[in-house]
Amino acid sequence: MEETIPLMMSDALAKAPEEVRAPRRHLRERNELDHDERGAARRLKKAGRKKKVEQRVESGELSLAGMRQRTAKLSEKNADAKREKANVGAVKDAKKRLRSSDLLSQAAANAASGASRKDVAKAERAKLAREASTSDSKKLKL
Repeated sequence: MEETIPLMMSDALAKAPEEVRAPRRHLRERNELDHDERGAARRLKKAGRKKKVEQRVESGELSLAGMRQRTAKLSEKNADAKREKANVGAVKDAKKRLRSSDLLSQAAANAASGASRKDVAKAERAKLAREASTSDSKKLKL
């Protein structure tokens, strides 16, 4: 029996899936590669980026000063990322330990001022909120 294709049918539907979509660029996905292969792929990408920057300098699209500036900016960015990675899990803001004498002197000062702990905490929160809102508004005006 002959197979017939309807006249109104699209040519794309008559093709095999391999013909419709683009072929895979690599035989294996990144998560299937072992450590050495991932390293080799990374080195290849870095070499390609370096070659592209050198071509931009040679063509005059990027000046030597611009390249130095770019290199300095990238090294600073990499140093920041390295510091962030080193600080993972570290305590960001250690709480200050108070001595009992300091704590008693603070309590005496609070009692002398007549303000309750709730009022003092509320005032501090309001102060922090004002500081945060002013910095946000300054960021928006840039």
